[in-house]
Amino acid sequence: MVHGIVHRNHGHISVATAAGQGTRFDIYLPAASTPAKATSPSNADKDGAPSTRASRAARILVVDDEPSVAGFVGELLRLDGHDVHIEHDALNALKAVRATPARSI
Repeated sequence: MVHGIVHRNHGHISVATAAGQGTRFDIYLPAASTPAKATSPSNADKDGAPSTRASRAARILVVDDEPSVAGFVGELLRLDGHDVHIEHDALNALKAVRATPARSI
């Protein structure tokens, strides 16, 4: 339930756990510059969240050897309406680009 609420508000949850030390949940939410306004169905996604789809969605390749970083960046880009492909290894990313030279990933 928390995951859904945070993501509908364009946030992210990071989890770090270590045996014998416990688990840490970090919740990242965007700063609000003005009070929230009621959302009408005409400017909302199918789940009722305000629509923030990019006016020009792009296909984006995210490359990072840290899975949590790549996942976080990819998730933010997806929330903005982009088609995201994630790789954790530069050579695999290069192979993916070379495998589809006529279009970007």
